[in-house]
Amino acid sequence: MVDGVRTAVNADLSRTLDPFLKAFRAYRNVAGERLLEPGMYNRLPESGMDHDPGLWQLRKIDLEIITQLSRVSPVGGDRRPLHILDVGAWNGWLSHRLAALGHDVTSTDVFTDAHDGLGAVQHYPAKFSAVQADQERLYLFDGPYDLIVAQRCMGYMVDVQRSLEQMKGLLAPGGTIILTGLNIFRNPSSIRKHFAQSALRFTEQYGLPFFFKNVKGYLDIDDQRTLEHCGVQLLPYPQLKWKNFISGPFKRKPLYYYGIWHQPLNGG
Repeated sequence: MVDGVRTAVNADLSRTLDPFLKAFRAYRNVAGERLLEPGMYNRLPESGMDHDPGLWQLRKIDLEIITQLSRVSPVGGDRRPLHILDVGAWNGWLSHRLAALGHDVTSTDVFTDAHDGLGAVQHYPAKFSAVQADQERLYLFDGPYDLIVAQRCMGYMVDVQRSLEQMKGLLAPGGTIILTGLNIFRNPSSIRKHFAQSALRFTEQYGLPFFFKNVKGYLDIDDQRTLEHCGVQLLPYPQLKWKNFISGPFKRKPLYYYGIWHQPLNGG
């Protein structure tokens, strides 16, 4: 355990991941994207609005959606703690919010930086379990979970269907999976160009690929069909209805969805 984060990454992946994380930390630091003030963490996502309003406004919206769709009200009386898995947890802001309500939360990601990853667990007063793990190997976790949240990370999965099936396998009867930030690109040419430019700069500076594994970094119509085939209900963000309305005629702009899947009470 380092900085409060347990590591469940095998040696083969570490040989690829460790140099990438070192380079990515430098890249994010130059861009001013790491949160260096420990006092900010307890108040995220609200405190992030001055740092990056576009990013943290979306996290505030995600928190509203998660609160509405799940039983994450404060623990007490006849309300027991929920067993929650936070996938793509980044710096653990959501895990902290849920842990502060009294729930049993495990957060996982590959990023462990204390100011831009799971190492930030040390800055939060409400504690949760932080585990560095490959999001392609979610079966390593011990379920069952009442709630699994995949935070804006489905575009970074090698195989969307496989990852979703692993989440389903960890869910308790009557449990819920919530997928946030499902931005669907009907014509992904612009986002491809964006990532190609970013990858070129990153590789020129650090001599490494921009992604440490073979992922697209975005979702397209094929991914939408896959999610729907797997039974995920895709819903437009009501808070972003004007963005969706404006994006509608322009296929290079994404449509903003979140996804939900319920495990039947009988587990079938």
